[in-house]
Amino acid sequence: LRSPRNQMAPKGHYFVPIVAIFSTLAVLKAVQQLWSSSIKSIERRSQSNTRSSLDVIARMYDTAKRDGIKMVIATTGSGGEAIAQLCQVPGMSSLIQEMIVPYAEESSEQFVGSAVKKWVSKEMAIELARAAHRRSVEISAKSPDFFTKPRPRSIGLGCTAAVVSTRPKKGDHQAYVATCDDLKIRVCRLVMAKNMRNRQEEDRCVAALIIRMASEAITGDTESYLLRQLKQNTSVPKITDVIEGPNEAPRQTPVQRVLSGECSFALFLPNEKVAYCDTRLSPSSSNDALTLLYPGSFNPLHEGHLVLAKAAISRAAKETDRKINLIFEISVSNADKATIDQKEILSRVSQFSSQASEDGKTFESFPVAITTAKYFVDKAKLFPGCWFVVGADTAIRIIDPKYYDSNKWNMFRVLCGLYESGVRFTVGVRVDKHGKLLTTQTILDELKALDEVIYDGLKHMFVDIPEKDFRLDLSSTEIRSKMNK
Repeated sequence: LRSPRNQMAPKGHYFVPIVAIFSTLAVLKAVQQLWSSSIKSIERRSQSNTRSSLDVIARMYDTAKRDGIKMVIATTGSGGEAIAQLCQVPGMSSLIQEMIVPYAEESSEQFVGSAVKKWVSKEMAIELARAAHRRSVEISAKSPDFFTKPRPRSIGLGCTAAVVSTRPKKGDHQAYVATCDDLKIRVCRLVMAKNMRNRQEEDRCVAALIIRMASEAITGDTESYLLRQLKQNTSVPKITDVIEGPNEAPRQTPVQRVLSGECSFALFLPNEKVAYCDTRLSPSSSNDALTLLYPGSFNPLHEGHLVLAKAAISRAAKETDRKINLIFEISVSNADKATIDQKEILSRVSQFSSQASEDGKTFESFPVAITTAKYFVDKAKLFPGCWFVVGADTAIRIIDPKYYDSNKWNMFRVLCGLYESGVRFTVGVRVDKHGKLLTTQTILDELKALDEVIYDGLKHMFVDIPEKDFRLDLSSTEIRSKMNK
């Protein structure tokens, strides 16, 4: 006889396992539908974010194209999402010159030009924005028309952030974004609620702040855009993020920055009221272009200055096939004169846009540089390889040993170094206070009187402007004397 355990179970006993199987399948299907719905919701939210961002970016592009605006963006710690969104709009290269990610500490310090004291801070964002602004101007300066046409408005944007990472952060999850142009610096801080978002969502929030600040610098109001993005990039119904700013502060004027020693020169371009100013950017001569630098006090500016400038351009053109860029230069301090203040500097610069020559050629056709360079050797460091435009009376002082510790061989060594770097002096004839005509030959005779070796080494450094091309027995000193009578 078979035991009951070995006998087949009644048919009804199969019902319980079958129901369990179908119940499990139903639960799995519900989970799958819920998961699919969540994914679609995230995708819709992401697509909504992207569409909103692209609309703002498109407006930025249209405004920048119309107004001639250029921008460089530097971001560290986060910001990759903003770069990705900016790259989605066709034609953005006409606005964005570079997008830089100095991620490592060494890279960031090299980019801003100084040691990083605090990685995620207002000060770091400002330094990144300033460096980005310098870089934007530097890129624009590569244009062959930079010194003859109004330059684009340059904006630098800097971002530094701390977001979700592999290790929990003791401090805030936050981002600082700053923008910098010629006139002002603006900074905004975003503090994100901790443990409420993943890395991707926090990256999107930082991207929203970057795009908001970029858009405000170019087009205006976008605050509502940032608030929408913060709300959309979280699954928590109520979340408290903190937005501080943007706070705005005016920058020192370029002349103030020269006077304070922050930068070495400021350059007023033709038809522009605002100069650009930088410590590391200088308009140097190259294989394609030659910088003619015409230093002087221009107090006051007169017809003789423009006639000499035009004669020097013509003479230099005969010596080289390079494009000639002439720049007038006013030094705030002079080897033989007192330091001038900002009011006087701006007064002298204003002359270049208010006077015209007899043939209608205006002084505003040329840039004006404001520098701290007392001596020609200092000027040559700011404008490497330039040719100077001088009168013969100034050229006499250039070879005077008294300006070189009263040592003619010191003078020879310094001028040989300039000569080897490509520096030349185009010399216009002048009449001294005794009525004696001074020419390039006068300079050469003085060199020969010092020493034959000095003469042989420097005789080709002085380029003669023939008397038939320039002869105007007029000086600013004489004009001031007449004005004071």
